Amino acid sequence: MPSPTIEIHRCISAGSGIDKKPLKKQEWENRFRESLLSCLPKRSKVEVFLWDEMHDRYLISNIVGINIPNGFDTSRRKPALTTWQKLDEKERDAIQREFDENSLDHKLQGRFTLVS
Repeated sequence: MPSPTIEIHRCISAGSGIDKKPLKKQEWENRFRESLLSCLPKRSKVEVFLWDEMHDRYLISNIVGINIPNGFDTSRRKPALTTWQKLDEKERDAIQREFDENSLDHKLQGRFTLVS
């Protein structure tokens, strides 16, 4: 059985505030290759999309859509909480359309594929 294709969509910029700056596609590819490939099962395929801008974070599949406001970041503060929210099918599909390659809402800045 073939492994599923994983899509990762992220902003081309790194940092925040006055430290926020766009990185070149090759730099993102190197970062993902160094940190992700060793974690993937054999014959996995990851497609990475770099967008002009993004704000909220989501985990979306053909089964469920989840709004993850702060992404998968963690905090060392005990009382730090984040609330995830399940999206209905209509919201999930709207977000997928917003970040489709042919979308007019955002400009795709780069794309690359990693195969383990």
